[in-house]
Parts: sequence; C-alpha cells; structure tokens
Amino acid sequence: MKSINSMRILVAALCAIILTGIVGCGGTETETVVETIGGSKIIGKDGISITSVSPDNDLVDGVNTTFTVVVRYTLASTNSGELMIGFNTQEVDSFRMLSSASKIVSKGTGEYKFIVETTVKDWGEDGDFEVYVNLSENPHLNSWSPLATDSKILYLR
Repeated sequence: MKSINSMRILVAALCAIILTGIVGCGGTETETVVETIGGSKIIGKDGISITSVSPDNDLVDGVNTTFTVVVRYTLASTNSGELMIGFNTQEVDSFRMLSSASKIVSKGTGEYKFIVETTVKDWGEDGDFEVYVNLSENPHLNSWSPLATDSKILYLR
C-alpha cells in the first residue's frame, strides 16, 4: 500500500513538472502558462493561425483587392508581440509584409481582423498566390525570426 501511494505521488509530481514547462518532451517548442482574459490560465505555446480570408478565390491577376483576414494567436513566451501580414506579390517564395497593417498584442490568446489591400499576382506554374501572417516579439531587432507563422493559398480565376 505504501509503494502504491509513493508511485502516485511520483506520477503527480512528474505531471506537474511537465505541465509547468520545467521539462520539455522533445522538440524545440516549450510550453508556458499563459494568462488569458478573465484571469483563467491555460497551458500553451506561441502560435498563430489564419481562421478566415475573404475573398479567398475567384481573384484576378493584377487587380488591387481588399482582403479581410482573421487570425487567432497565442503569445506565451513574452509579454508583448506583434502580428504582421503580407503577400507574395514580388517573389513567389517571399512575402512582402505590409508595414501599415501590424498590430501590437499582449501575452495571452486572442483574435484579430486585418483589413488590407494588395495587388493579386498570378504565379502560374511557378507557385501559388498566398497570404502570410506571423507573430514576433515586440520590440524586435532589425534581424529577427518570427515566433509563429501561418499562410493560406488564395485562388485565382
């Protein structure tokens, strides 16, 4: 009976250590406790995802188009971050970020709606026209890597 209780205490301690991010379980991402709106706490890591884009199809090459892009993000590793958005309008495999469309966010989870304008580019056989978002530290140095990224293919006629 004593060894069963000792085993339960050991398992509970290991779970607590893993959940608080003291010990990782492989990979390069670490989990962190994130305080969200309302004071509830979640375990998370930095992340961003595009939840919707409008329009996302029937686009016309060379036409200046207004896009509504909704992103969901979690910022866990730092107190302040910056959401950025861009499109691959100049090179097929490189995104031009729109400096006028960034958003500063605080630690936690949230959603943000970008309303941006860009000229659609048909890359033909070379690749797809895409929207790209990233989450970075704020402030960040001139040379930096994003904490999290996501992209979505947009379809032409």
